[in-house]
Amino acid sequence: MDPKKYLEMVRRNPVLNQEEFEFLRGRVTMSSYMGLSAQRSVTLNKGRERSESVQLRGASPSIGVISNYQAENGHFILSSENSQPWRWPSLGHDISAKFFGDMDPIGKTIEVEGTPFRVVGVSKAKGSVLGQSQDNFVVIPVETYFKKWGARQE
Repeated sequence: MDPKKYLEMVRRNPVLNQEEFEFLRGRVTMSSYMGLSAQRSVTLNKGRERSESVQLRGASPSIGVISNYQAENGHFILSSENSQPWRWPSLGHDISAKFFGDMDPIGKTIEVEGTPFRVVGVSKAKGSVLGQSQDNFVVIPVETYFKKWGARQE
């Protein structure tokens, strides 16, 4: 992308912080869905299995609809799970296959940067684009993400 076009896009569409999102969510009336998300690259572990450079996305429950996450097994993050102190992830298809194979991952635990998370869902496979897998991700409740990693994107 042309750097000038990118800078203009960022200027017109700045990244909102959590307070700004809450302000808008309370006032926007012509939109069905609004979502908040942050992301970073992390390392996952399950026992001796390890996967590096996995996209971790902290997301509000509405991001499931906005980004078209479709559950193959279990469910995407629910509103009730977003504000709970428990750690509930939804896995991308590649992550589920690598760590659990043919086993049902629901209720099983993975570690994200050393913190245990109990799986609630697995997304349907999206495939790859230009050789890059679209299924190498973990989505956790955005509130949990902010508590552990803060609001800054990396």
